[in-house]
Amino acid sequence: MDPSAEIYRPQLRYRLVDEAAYPREELAALNSPVADLFRIEKSRDWLEVRSSVHRLGQSIPPTEAPLRQAFETWLQKVILPRFGLSHEEASATHTLEELETMLADSIDRWNREIREEGREEGRREGRQEGRQEGEARVVLRLLRLKFGSLEPEIEERVRSADADRLLEWGERVLTAESLQDVFRG
Repeated sequence: MDPSAEIYRPQLRYRLVDEAAYPREELAALNSPVADLFRIEKSRDWLEVRSSVHRLGQSIPPTEAPLRQAFETWLQKVILPRFGLSHEEASATHTLEELETMLADSIDRWNREIREEGREEGRREGRQEGRQEGEARVVLRLLRLKFGSLEPEIEERVRSADADRLLEWGERVLTAESLQDVFRG
């Protein structure tokens, strides 16, 4: 910039506010939109976001329409997309109260989805454990038939082995001349 234009450059002062410097407990005790914004940014889960949005709606009076609109826009553009809301859901114009309701509905849906995913994951894990137990029983039976009674350490080793290892040991039983041949390598 030309030095002669320096007098026309705006001289702005600012104050840096580090949201990370505020402990969560201190933010919870404050009743201000900025504290609520910081709480939302530091939220650990959906329910905490919803609670903070509710507090935000209460801390900004209806007479402060531009401030409410600024927070509504920020929530729609920054926070809602973080929670995987569709672009249409997040970008539609909503009041703070509507955003709170939308979050409540979304939280209920997300919780249902998580529970269902957990059930399905549990079923998959249960099936896998059942298969592995069955494979371990077959390997143990083959070992007993070929080599007689087994030491408890050998039985525990077989029961705790993964599926690939059990398959490998099961194949080796057929050609092994000793237990050491089965478990080599």
